[in-house]
Amino acid sequence: MKLSRIVAAIACGLVVLTSCGPRVEEGPKGDGTGFKVTASASVIYANGSDAVVFTPLFDGLAIDSSTVTAYNAEDGNIVALEGLTFVTEITGSHKFYFTHTNAQGNHTSETLEVIAIEKPRLDFGDIEQKGLTITPTTTIFQIGVEDAVLIVRRDGKVLDAVFDDEVTFFDATNNEPIPMTTKKMVDDNGTEMLMYCYAPKSACIRSIWASCKTLNTKAKPIKMTAVEEPIPAPAIDVDADNTSFKRRSLLLQLTGTACPNCPRLMEVIEDLRENDKYADKFVHVGVHTYNGSDPMYYKESGFVSAIGGVDSYPAFVFDFRYSAAHSQQTFHDEIDEAQASPAKAGIAARIQTDGVTTALARVTVKAAEQGEYCLGAMLVESNIVAVQQGDQTGKFKVHENALRKADGKNNGYYIGHSLGTLEAGETADYLFNLPLDSKWNVNNCHIVFYVTTPSGEKGSYEVTNAIASESLNCTVQFDYK
Repeated sequence: MKLSRIVAAIACGLVVLTSCGPRVEEGPKGDGTGFKVTASASVIYANGSDAVVFTPLFDGLAIDSSTVTAYNAEDGNIVALEGLTFVTEITGSHKFYFTHTNAQGNHTSETLEVIAIEKPRLDFGDIEQKGLTITPTTTIFQIGVEDAVLIVRRDGKVLDAVFDDEVTFFDATNNEPIPMTTKKMVDDNGTEMLMYCYAPKSACIRSIWASCKTLNTKAKPIKMTAVEEPIPAPAIDVDADNTSFKRRSLLLQLTGTACPNCPRLMEVIEDLRENDKYADKFVHVGVHTYNGSDPMYYKESGFVSAIGGVDSYPAFVFDFRYSAAHSQQTFHDEIDEAQASPAKAGIAARIQTDGVTTALARVTVKAAEQGEYCLGAMLVESNIVAVQQGDQTGKFKVHENALRKADGKNNGYYIGHSLGTLEAGETADYLFNLPLDSKWNVNNCHIVFYVTTPSGEKGSYEVTNAIASESLNCTVQFDYK
């Protein structure tokens, strides 16, 4: 596989994130933003177990949750939230604000809203459908904690494991049979059936297909990921029937602190981020590959060629199409051209981190049209102070969105991990496990996700949508038009 290349100029841009302060070598230092509370999710299920975790910060640094008091924003009463974690069985809007007292005085956060909704109904009733299909209750699960139930339908009718013993499951890599356990389940209509359950003993990623009499799903296997560590719950889709997504392009800026001409393109990015027409139509990642002395230097061997190659610096790779052009108007034109075509998919994610070793991101891609899709991720760090050659005013000494870790290499190129072919409205999940480095300020890190699809040239891929998280502990919802 290879990436598309063009000789025309490429558009670029940046999603502006809340600053958490420049990184310094002698230890963490606040950024002066005061007291703030972030939420791991804005939408949860009202099932008494799905949770949102609030994280208090002062000047961009995490503080002890025991020093924070939570209040119901509707009536001003104190709310007991153990570990600043909120669960509920009551649907609707729940609003909170928080207070904190320290040597600088008394502080009150902004109001945060959490929407609790009903979990989707489980229905074993007949549906209009032909052939054999498998619908998993989840494709990513923690062993021993969550059940991966496989609902098998033949011509729209759910098959009960008690009576329909002719269903056999196979590993798609070698076509060897896979043993399944069973689990008794009751749907929301009170119908009780014995369902097939995939329960491996150790962590694995496996594609599975099924057969029943003359029918099979070999042409469309399902990918199941079993892990041993706790994982984020999937992001909740508040508009499941909607497939009209806002589109954002992915801009990779090839740069370096010793590049004397790079400030010219940094100025272009600065202008675009301040332009209301374009500021929310792209996501920016700074790829520092020019000089090894750069504190943000991305060391992965062959990375530049894996994103399409670079002929000179500064340069841009826009939606995986390369250019070294600088014109502001050309950037506008390219963004406008991308916006003229609708996004073929949307992206949602839940992200959690231990703040030390890893960041886990459970990402859901929903297709707007039938097609082949791939998914990639880039962990980036912002607010890094480093002198930039060619910057006469010092305007660009603070660097944003510097690439720290990329995940999505596929056949030599960063087109993303294959999700297979999705039908319109169909979803696919993927779990990223991104390692952290003790030299990074995790409070200033976030993740950029991108979806690619085949382009016109055979074997080439381009980005159809991208989105950036706010932090390493948050939820990214599908962004509909």
